[in-house]
Amino acid sequence: MRYLVILCFLAFANMIQAQDVLYPGCEDKACSDKNLQRYIGAHFMYPASLAQTGYKGKIDLTLILNVDGKIQHVAVTNKVRTDIKEGIVETIMKMNNADIAWKIPSDVKKSYTYDYSYPMSVKRSKMAQEMAPTPIMSEELPRFEGCEQIASDIKRVKKCADDKMLRYVYTNLKYPALARERSIQGEVLVDFLVNEDGSVSDPKIIKDIGGGCGEEALKVAQDMIDKGVRWIPGKKNGKVASMRYTLPVKFKLH
Repeated sequence: MRYLVILCFLAFANMIQAQDVLYPGCEDKACSDKNLQRYIGAHFMYPASLAQTGYKGKIDLTLILNVDGKIQHVAVTNKVRTDIKEGIVETIMKMNNADIAWKIPSDVKKSYTYDYSYPMSVKRSKMAQEMAPTPIMSEELPRFEGCEQIASDIKRVKKCADDKMLRYVYTNLKYPALARERSIQGEVLVDFLVNEDGSVSDPKIIKDIGGGCGEEALKVAQDMIDKGVRWIPGKKNGKVASMRYTLPVKFKLH
């Protein structure tokens, strides 16, 4: 009997290991860790404040991923300088813009977590040499159309565009009957691509709360495609670029 229990435990452990979330192209966590380290190392922009001090330590990370393999949230779980923390989180979240989708177990029906410790060790002199020629990367997210008349004031433009987008969303959104019956409330996230010409394409549900809410939120994005709604496209380093946009849609009963 004891031998049987041990065998069952080992089988269960192997099943869990086989169902790990993995970096694209990997079959085990060692490969995933290695490729995630390479990605961060290639894309993380060292804060200018570290040029004279250097840094050595580790950054403990927990990634929360959706069922489509896209990253929903990144948490730094140990004490790290704020500028490093923000830079690491921003770097990893940009995987979504690059259409990098992690491998998710087929039986997972909700968000999945991935833990990793990123080792960082940069000598002061080496950092100073590497940072000198490094270009400053800038990114401007897409925004809803209709606020171009105040384009000189960035904060006002963003608020105006967000207000117009929310007005469009909730004018076209219907609260599903099933969600009302079951008192389902919460936030749905819909992700779509804003192309260089401002058109919308490839809408996806990346977070659902059930009761038909995800489908209704997706209809709003599809409605923008059907009606030919044009956004102001995003920019990378001052150049217009196709970029994915995540739209939060809140369902609340009154």
